[in-house]
Amino acid sequence: MDDRTVEVIDFKTGRRYEEDHREQLSLYAAFIAHRYDWCERVNVGNWYLDRPGDVLERVYSRVEIFDSVLPRWKERVIEDMARA
Repeated sequence: MDDRTVEVIDFKTGRRYEEDHREQLSLYAAFIAHRYDWCERVNVGNWYLDRPGDVLERVYSRVEIFDSVLPRWKERVIEDMARA
């Protein structure tokens, strides 16, 4: 990786939950970009260990994270807090 990219790999076993795992990847990207102001790109992936070669990967740019991913997570948290 270059000095402005972070890569996160979540090693998984068992069943693949496509939608939930995609959301999880976007949350990892949001945390990383929010925490590290030097980070311009986050590569995230799920590697399914019991199914060699089965991966779910996504690359997020800092702009994409701050323009769409973080606002979406913020809205979701506010909705969840309102129900509590």
